[in-house]
Amino acid sequence: QSMAAVVTAKPFNVSAKKLPFTYDIWTIRQGNTPLTKGLVIATPTWEMGKEGYTSQIWLTMMEDKIHVNSSSDIETASRGLGIKIDGGDLIPFSSISDNNIGVIKGKWLDTLAAANKVDIYLGFFPGKKPTSETFSSNLSLDNLSRVVATYRVLN
Repeated sequence: QSMAAVVTAKPFNVSAKKLPFTYDIWTIRQGNTPLTKGLVIATPTWEMGKEGYTSQIWLTMMEDKIHVNSSSDIETASRGLGIKIDGGDLIPFSSISDNNIGVIKGKWLDTLAAANKVDIYLGFFPGKKPTSETFSSNLSLDNLSRVVATYRVLN
């Protein structure tokens, strides 16, 4: 997919009254936390990590930031935390909010919508011995371009 594909992706005919709207794994809904004002694009949760160090994670995306949410606190001492888009360079978290949200600031929606997958790198349970390794998990970005186009119409 090229960047042009994102721009020309056909939005779904959805009115704001019909939210939340789900297509494939993506849901457009009102943000439900102080950090997510307005509309967000959210994923379902899935499990990441391994025995003793597992967490449920999910993404919420906005025009100017991405949240990598975790049900467990994020171990900031683990190395190489952040995301990679289509195997590119690591995009580290800009900050960690509330101990369990990796925040990536910037306008990444177009890049994500044009990409095939995102790899997520997290460690869990600060202070637990031994320190959490950095776990990785990936998410297919199929169908995100149409959801982003819809999100922009609704915004």
